[in-house]
Amino acid sequence: MGECECWHDLANAIILNAVEDWRRSKFQLSIPSLASKQADSVARSCERFFVSKYFQILTDLDGKTFLRQLKQGFDFQ
Repeated sequence: MGECECWHDLANAIILNAVEDWRRSKFQLSIPSLASKQADSVARSCERFFVSKYFQILTDLDGKTFLRQLKQGFDFQ
């Protein structure tokens, strides 16, 4: 595995981890008994990450579009 491929895999893993954290926190926020300040904080932090310069460095995806599509796909009701 080449160095470039390793960095690409790491970037993908960082983004996937943020998506999993965001989904978990949004799920917790959708259930009153699980909602917490920490879940809200994690969700907001992930959303800031998706539109950040760091996200742009990791991927060619547009962060605002990515976040909008992520929100559209989120439906636990």
